[in-house]
Amino acid sequence: MTNKKLTERVGLTGSPELLEDSEWMRVYRFADGTLLEESKFLVDNLQVSLQKVRAKWHGLTEKEKLQFAQAFSAKPDLLPEDEGIVDFLIREGNWPIRLTIAPLLPRHSDRSFAFNVLDTWIKDKRSPKANFFQAIELIGDSRAVPTLKSIFTEFEQRREKLNENELFDYVYCCKALWGLTHEPEYERAIRKCRQSNVLSVRVAAEALLN
Repeated sequence: MTNKKLTERVGLTGSPELLEDSEWMRVYRFADGTLLEESKFLVDNLQVSLQKVRAKWHGLTEKEKLQFAQAFSAKPDLLPEDEGIVDFLIREGNWPIRLTIAPLLPRHSDRSFAFNVLDTWIKDKRSPKANFFQAIELIGDSRAVPTLKSIFTEFEQRREKLNENELFDYVYCCKALWGLTHEPEYERAIRKCRQSNVLSVRVAAEALLN
């Protein structure tokens, strides 16, 4: 999902082909094969009521539900009605939807509620959950630190056996701890990730240090 309007995209040349125009987003394909998903909530200032989302939800396919969450998460503002939709998605959404809407939670007016949701999600054994670590760091509540340290220790104990998703989670867990505690141990751990065999982890570590 892009956070820029189509005309603001850099490095994508030529007239794109419109592949899909759904209720919530447009999908374009450029000549080089690049796909771009454009949220109507961002570009068209689309608004939707909680009542409408509830009425449509169980008639949507899993793909359509995720597509709605992706488009909705690009909203530039979060109105009271939107918070009701976020709360609904927290209750009804599966793991990919939770990952998608996590960046909205630091903007929720009920910071305690948002923290408790994210705290529950980061304790879950499923992966990936890098978005949860990013969001809980942004909330800035030090109550997250003991749980994050416990997760960090588990990652360290299994460091050589972590899969790609877990390595990605590890670097973002380190970043959350560094941001919340300012302890150099976690900065050093991120720096070590710049030598990872996994490209996405190396790129993430470099970006987090800049």
